[in-house]
Amino acid sequence: MSGFIFKLQNVLTSQSHANSSDAQIAKLMLQNLHYANKNVTITQLAKACYTSVSSISRFATNLGYDSFNEMKQDFIGIPAEYDDLQVDNSFFNTKSLSQYKEEIINSFEGFNEIDIKDHALWLAEFIFNQENVYIFSTHIPSNIISILHRAILATGKYVEFVQDKHEQIKIAENATSADSFIFVSLDGTFVMAKEITIPVIMSGAKKVLITQNTDMKFASNFDYLIPLGSKSPIYTGKYKLLLFVDYFINVFFTYANEHSELLNKK
Repeated sequence: MSGFIFKLQNVLTSQSHANSSDAQIAKLMLQNLHYANKNVTITQLAKACYTSVSSISRFATNLGYDSFNEMKQDFIGIPAEYDDLQVDNSFFNTKSLSQYKEEIINSFEGFNEIDIKDHALWLAEFIFNQENVYIFSTHIPSNIISILHRAILATGKYVEFVQDKHEQIKIAENATSADSFIFVSLDGTFVMAKEITIPVIMSGAKKVLITQNTDMKFASNFDYLIPLGSKSPIYTGKYKLLLFVDYFINVFFTYANEHSELLNKK
C-alpha cells in the first residue's frame, strides 16, 4: 500500500512524537531505504535503527499495524511509491513549462461558475447539518483538503478528516446510517480501495464523492457527486481541487456566519 512515506513524515512532524523513539525510528527508516525489500527482517531493521526488536514492534503498533510483518509490506512498497511519484511528475520529461501551464489553464475551462456555486453551497449545507461527518482522502489531495478541514473547524463545526488508510478502514468497518462520508478521489484510485468503499456503501451512510472522473467504478453508489469540471489529465486534478476548495471555503464561511451559534455570539 502506498502512503508509508506519509506515515513516517507524520511521525517526524507531529509534536506528540517530537524527540521520541518513534521519531528516531522513522528518521532512520527513511535514511535506510535500501532495507525496503522483501527479505528484510525485524532484527535487521532494529539494528539499522539502533534500537531493539521490541521497539520496532511497538513502533508498528503505534502506526496502527497489527504486526511488524504488516508494516513491512508497506515499508517495502516505498520503491513503488517513488515510481508513482515519478509518474505523477513525468509531464516535464516531454513537455515544457509553458505547455504545462497551458494544460492547467485549459483544465479550468471545464468549470462552470454556476455549477461550482451550487455544488459548494450544497456541500456547505450538508457538512453543517450532519452530525458525524468524515472526510477521506490520501496523498496530494489530502494536503489540499487539510486546508478545507482547518477552515471548517475554525467555524466551530467539527468534522473528522482521516488521511491514514488503516484508520479509514477501521472507521469504514464501523460506519452506520447515522454517518456521512466525503471521499476525495481525483482519478478514482482511492475509491477503488474496496476495503474502505464497500463497507461505507453497505452501511447505509450518506456518501459524497469529489472527483474529476465521474465515470469511475463505484461513482454511481454515491449519493452526491461533485465533479471538478470536465475530465482532464490526471496531473491537473490537484489544481482544480485547490480552486474548488478555495471557492468552497468562501461559501462555507458565508453559510456559517448566517447559521453558526458560535459565530453569531461574536
